Amino acid sequence: MPQSYIDQFTRERRERMWTRVMTEQLANLIVVEKQKEIVGFLSYELPNHSSEDKTAIVTCCYVSPLYYGQGAGSALIDELETRLLSTPVMQISLKALDTNKQGLNFYKKCGFVRSGEEEAEVIDDMTLNDVTLVKYIART
Repeated sequence: MPQSYIDQFTRERRERMWTRVMTEQLANLIVVEKQKEIVGFLSYELPNHSSEDKTAIVTCCYVSPLYYGQGAGSALIDELETRLLSTPVMQISLKALDTNKQGLNFYKKCGFVRSGEEEAEVIDDMTLNDVTLVKYIART
C-alpha cells in the first residue's frame, strides 16, 4: 500500500472517524481486551431489514501485531458468529488485500473461502486488489 495513502490516516483522523461511527451507530463493534487494554476490534454491518440479503459485512478487523497468534483475532470472529446466530444472517463477507497473506491465511483458518469476486483500485499509481471472502454461518 502506498505510504502516501497510509500517511493520510493520522491518529486524529482515525479518532474522529471511529468517534462518529460509535456515536452515530454506523456499524456494530466488537473489541477484545487483554489486561484491560484493547488489543483488537472488528466492525460489521447487518443487512437492511427490508433487504432479502442475508449477509453481514465485516468493514474492519484489526489486531495489534503484538498480539498476533494469541487468539485475539479468533475471539473477534467467534463473537461475531455468536452475535449473528440471533439474526437471520446466513453468511459473513469481508474484503482483504490479495497481498495480505497473513490475513488471508487467518481468515482461511477461520473458515472463510474466496468468493471469486475481486476488485482493483488504483492509489498513487499502485494497483491494490481486494478479494472477497465469505463464510457461511453454521446453524444447528
